[in-house]
Amino acid sequence: MTQVSQNLFRHTRNTEQVRAGQVDIRADDYARLHAHNTVITSKAITKVDSEQIHMG
Repeated sequence: MTQVSQNLFRHTRNTEQVRAGQVDIRADDYARLHAHNTVITSKAITKVDSEQIHMG
């Protein structure tokens, strides 16, 4: 499936799952992930690459 749009809004009331071999999300300007709790897990390597990293 290919989807191309100028603006896209998606609202899921309960749970949305994506299962894929790889997931690539790119934003030209700003990407935001916000939740009450957030978990990132990895079996091998987790990388954060930036000029500045602010935590806390």
